[in-house]
Amino acid sequence: MRKLGLGLLSAAFLFTGGTAWATNGHQLAAVGAYGAGMGGAVTAAPFDATTAVTNPAGLTKIGARADYDFGLFMPKRSVDFTGTGGSTTNGGSEQYLLPAVGWSAPVNDEQTLFFGGGMFIVSGMGVDYDTINVMPFQAGLGNNSVFKGRIYSQYQLWKMAPALAKKFTDNFSVGLALNVDYQQLSLKQWFYDPASQSATTGNYDRQFGVDLSTPAGVMGYGFTVGALYDINDVVSIGVNYASQQNFGKMQYRLKARDVMYSPDNATMYISKDGTYTLGMNFPAQYAVGVAIHPMSSLTITADYKVIKFADTMKTLTLEGDYNTASATTGAPIGTATAMNMNMGWKDVTVIAVGVQYQLGDMGFIRAGYNAGGSPIDNTNASSNWAFPAVAKNHYMLGGTANIGTHWQLSLAYENISKETVTGAYGDKISLEGTSYVLGVTYLFR
Repeated sequence: MRKLGLGLLSAAFLFTGGTAWATNGHQLAAVGAYGAGMGGAVTAAPFDATTAVTNPAGLTKIGARADYDFGLFMPKRSVDFTGTGGSTTNGGSEQYLLPAVGWSAPVNDEQTLFFGGGMFIVSGMGVDYDTINVMPFQAGLGNNSVFKGRIYSQYQLWKMAPALAKKFTDNFSVGLALNVDYQQLSLKQWFYDPASQSATTGNYDRQFGVDLSTPAGVMGYGFTVGALYDINDVVSIGVNYASQQNFGKMQYRLKARDVMYSPDNATMYISKDGTYTLGMNFPAQYAVGVAIHPMSSLTITADYKVIKFADTMKTLTLEGDYNTASATTGAPIGTATAMNMNMGWKDVTVIAVGVQYQLGDMGFIRAGYNAGGSPIDNTNASSNWAFPAVAKNHYMLGGTANIGTHWQLSLAYENISKETVTGAYGDKISLEGTSYVLGVTYLFR
C-alpha cells in the first residue's frame, strides 16, 4: 500500500444522517404540531397522542382521539474548510417530511385505564455535500496536496410506542410505553489527492476514508415510563424516563478497501471483502416538567431534560476483518477484527418553556422556546463533519382550531438559529433551518 497522508484528517470519521432536523443532538426537539408549538415543554402538559413518547401517563388526560401530524423541515447546513486551504459547501436536500400518527382511548367504563400509542419519527440527521476541496496533507507524503472530499450521511429512527396509562386518583396517573424501534444508517466520507491519479488506471494513489453508503437497518427496543401529579388546580408536575434503546448490529457488505482509515494517526485499518457490523444504540433520557394554570384559559409549562449521548455516541466500533498498516509509511503491521472510532459526543441538557392560551371554543394559540446544549463542540467538531448536530436555540409558534364537534386542525412553525462550531484545524460546521407542522385530529366524543 502506498503512503497515505492522513495527517490532519485522521480524526474525521463521521456518523449518521438523513436529515439535519430540528434537533437536540440528533433527537427531535419536539414531536408533532402541539409539541412544536410549545417548544417541546410537554412533560407536565399532555394534549395529544404524542404524549405516548414524551410522557405516557398523559394518555389519561387527553381522552379518545386520533392524531396525524405532517412535519416539513427545511435545513441549511454547511462544512467550511477555507481556514485550512480548502473550500466550503452547503449540501443535501432542502425539504424533509416528518410524519407521526397516534391514538388514545379508554379501556374500561370507569375511564381509569387508557391504551394508546402510535408511530413517530423521533430522530434523524444527515448531509449530502458537493465534492469539496478539503485541506493539505503532509504527514509522510513530502508534498502539500489539497485533497478533495465526498461527505454524505443519512440516518433516521422510527419509534412505535404502544402504551398503557392508569389513573389511580383524579390527580395522579402513571404510564408505560413499550418501544419498538427501527433505525437505518448509510454514510460515505472519502478523501483523495487529485494529483495522485494514475494516467493508466484512473485510480488515486493517495486516498482514504469510509464507504458505508449502502443503507443498513436494524430493529431495537426499550421502554418509556412517566407520571403526572396535579398538586392542585393551578400546578401540575410530570416526570419521564426513556430507557436506552438497544439495537442489534447493522451489517454492511464491503469490498476490499471500502474502509481505509486511521483513528489514531498511527495505524491504518484496511477492510477486506466481507460483512462488517456496527452497533449504535439510542441514548437514555429523563425529563422533569411543571405546568402552571394561573387561569383556566392559560397554561405555562417548563421542562428540564437530560439526554445521555455520551453513553451511546462517544465511541463507535466497526467490527470485521481488517489488514493493518502504518498510517505514515504504509508498512504492513498485521490484522485486526475491530476498529474504534471516536465521535466524542457529550451529554445534552435541554431547557424548554411553552405558553398556551385557549380562545374559548375556537381553539388555542401557543408559543415556545427550546434551548439545548450541543453534543459537539470545538473538541470534536472535526470528527462530525457529516453530522452537524449543533443546533441550540429553537423558537416556536403554533395553534389549534376546533372544527365542529369532532375535528381539530393544528399548525406550528419553528425557527432554528444558526450555530457554527470550529474544529481543531480551523474547519467549521454549521446548522440552521425552519420547519412547519400540520396536524389533523379526530376526537371520539
